[in-house]
Amino acid sequence: MAHCIEQDDKMVFVGETPWHGIGEQVSPDLTPEEMMTAANLDWRVIEYKLGIQSQKPGMQDHYRGIGDGWKALVRSTDGKILDVVTQDYQTHQNQQICELARQVFDAGEMTMETAGSLEGGRVIWFLAKMNASFTLPGSTDETCMYTLFSTGHKSGFATQLDLTAIRTVCKNTMRMARGENGNGGDGAKYGRFRLIHSAKWTDGHRDRAVEVAKAGRKALEVYRVKAEYLSQAKWDAEITRAFCCELLAPQFYAEALKRTELPLKSITETKDKGFSLDQVLQRSSIYLNSDVFERDGKQIKVTRPAERVMELISTQPGAEQFSGTAWQVMNAVTYYVDHERGRTRDSALNSAWFGEGANLKQSALDLALKYTEVLYA
Repeated sequence: MAHCIEQDDKMVFVGETPWHGIGEQVSPDLTPEEMMTAANLDWRVIEYKLGIQSQKPGMQDHYRGIGDGWKALVRSTDGKILDVVTQDYQTHQNQQICELARQVFDAGEMTMETAGSLEGGRVIWFLAKMNASFTLPGSTDETCMYTLFSTGHKSGFATQLDLTAIRTVCKNTMRMARGENGNGGDGAKYGRFRLIHSAKWTDGHRDRAVEVAKAGRKALEVYRVKAEYLSQAKWDAEITRAFCCELLAPQFYAEALKRTELPLKSITETKDKGFSLDQVLQRSSIYLNSDVFERDGKQIKVTRPAERVMELISTQPGAEQFSGTAWQVMNAVTYYVDHERGRTRDSALNSAWFGEGANLKQSALDLALKYTEVLYA
């Protein structure tokens, strides 16, 4: 679809306009239930078995079911069909997600900030600010922890609780790693809870999700260590360009390394393959500084996203803090994803929180850490 926000979607927020810049301001200090009502999320999903109604000549209307394989997810307020799913699909109601938020809210761990829906009610979320933050040494660069509660009333979108850091100066968001190296994981150790829709929502699942939320301070401390490490790492122009190309122009980057005649796929392999970083960069710099290659009659170019991130390094909000560091470069990626990537603000929000954008930001963090380790090995 062209837009993620449909006519029957609504978003609300308290306080300042949120980073995605969309929604309707509501009174501060709302409870999760009040936020749910304000965002028009106080409805239920009703399951209907599917069937076919037809008429045979000389007979009355005939109805037959489509076996036991499929059912429709229907919104209670207006009868809208949200999706058609298999019989194994277990519905997780908006009220259950709200109840989860209430558990953390009552523990004094957070205040509600935004709530809403996307894709005509197929995706719903609540965002709450946690009582946890850090400021990098020698700066006013504050990062606050948030908890994102979400579920989807459609196939393929699980019920989730994600701990998300938001950098105040530029409103960049960074989801905590979804497991080791960002791959999977469920529990407080990973800053994430996830329950797919083949499982019923139970009190046990709710309690486990609450524990993940309460571990937000630990997850933020892990992220703080990474942020401080990157903020102290000086990157020159060649390292910066290599990083941007590897992350956002992988085909171009692979071609540049191939022309160095070195058996590498990434400069992060230099130590393992017996090469020094300086050696690789000196031999590849002439290629990385190119804009286009010709191979087999086809052009291989630096992508526009890679070019744009390199522009944002010195122009993004907060660029004056930690200039020339890995932290500045990594934040150029997160700023691009959150504020510029996507045709509209709603599609950017959907991607930055739930889609490719969220994964790209995690990849940027992981790669920045690897580059810094190689640089200072």
